[in-house]
Amino acid sequence: MTPLRIALKHVVVATLISILFEKSIMVAATNTTIPLLPRDLISITVFDELDLSVERRLDNTGRVSLPLLGLVKLGGLTIPQSEDAIEKLYVERDLLKRPEVSVSVKEHYLREVSVVGEVNSPGVVRFPLATESMGILAIISRAGGIKTTGRDNAVRVTRRDNEGAEEVFVVDVNALLKGKGREDEFVILPDDVIFVDERFL
Repeated sequence: MTPLRIALKHVVVATLISILFEKSIMVAATNTTIPLLPRDLISITVFDELDLSVERRLDNTGRVSLPLLGLVKLGGLTIPQSEDAIEKLYVERDLLKRPEVSVSVKEHYLREVSVVGEVNSPGVVRFPLATESMGILAIISRAGGIKTTGRDNAVRVTRRDNEGAEEVFVVDVNALLKGKGREDEFVILPDDVIFVDERFL
């Protein structure tokens, strides 16, 4: 196979993967059993109350600001549960007598991390939908595992908080693979950067 055909084959495969991923996002957006998570974009419609119908993105704590209600915690709730919670608040606060609320997901926030350095498939690893965190072993596995040249006993994880402050953690992945401390496996959060340094010879 010529280099040109190989390159075209890679482009086709990458395009198919992208299309399948986008379709999975669309299916998930209509799945009422998937809980809402921080930074998801949702549309809230209140029947016959145009001023109360809005499109909002959940903040990092899973809350959303709604007209008349202020901040409402919807993170962790499914779409039907979110609708019930909002309707209940309007009634309890004597704002509406019989509110009819409809919630839909416009966009599930893509939660992903970067894995670089001495791994077999460096790049971006995406979390499964409706997943807020993953263990470091699962992330490393999705990146193809650590190379034999990788320093697996001192993997660096860089994380930024909401204010932009940076914190670096050092994780002994080798010990975890041997079963040591598996019950306290290091948890990876969206936007973390995982770096596997080269092993010192």
